[in-house]
Amino acid sequence: MVEVGLWGAADELLGSCPKFAAIPEDRRQKLVDEVLWEISWPDQVGSGGDVASWVQDRRSFIMDAPLCAGLGSHLGYDVFIKRFVANLKGLGFRYTQRSVGPERLLNGEYSGDCSAVSRAAAMVCNVFYEQKPASVQSRPTGIFVVGGGEAVDGQFGNVDGAHWVFENRHWVKLGSRLVDVLLCGTDLDTGSWIERDTAFDPDSDGRFKEYEQCQKFGELYVYRRSYQGDSSGRYTLDRRAALVKDLARLQLDLEQDFKERLRERCRLL
Repeated sequence: MVEVGLWGAADELLGSCPKFAAIPEDRRQKLVDEVLWEISWPDQVGSGGDVASWVQDRRSFIMDAPLCAGLGSHLGYDVFIKRFVANLKGLGFRYTQRSVGPERLLNGEYSGDCSAVSRAAAMVCNVFYEQKPASVQSRPTGIFVVGGGEAVDGQFGNVDGAHWVFENRHWVKLGSRLVDVLLCGTDLDTGSWIERDTAFDPDSDGRFKEYEQCQKFGELYVYRRSYQGDSSGRYTLDRRAALVKDLARLQLDLEQDFKERLRERCRLL
């Protein structure tokens, strides 16, 4: 099975192709799936290809994947999603903020971003349910989620481990419900979302030139950390922490600062 990096191209096409944008959302998603499946599984079509056989082979491959264990069209949508999320957890899925095609998950590579798990969930739903009830929706702009929320892999945020920053956001429309697959299949909650201030330009402000990356969400400034840690510490609201190359150095600096401040207070007594 061939992995392709075309999942963001469909979103870009919405803004550049009026005919594509005019197609109803459910039909547009099915069209995207059809084209991407043709690219992702060309080896299963065969020379001169029997398309009907290829489609059945693809369906069988997806249904037999470990990610689909215990799933079936006899389940209600809510139970189906709960079991899908449980399978992600049981297989050790790790949220990495790296965009990959859902076929990677079906092929046993359990890492990716909200796009990967959402597209995989929608793909699997539409294979099991004849009415093909699932489609992927997205917000292409950056989002800050106040207070975070538990992800499938147990993380609660990538901003100081307490909030989330997403460069873009994907979820699944399943029937009448909007499902946040990454956040354990909960109902999508946009109430704590703050959109990125696209007018903010850190390069034009000398205060931010030393930072690897700075984004503004409402009145919050979010900094990309310089050190290469896990996702939970990828961003910070602390300007000082953003410049530190590793967490051990940060801890030492904080301890030294604490001692110096304490000594100064004692001197003034």
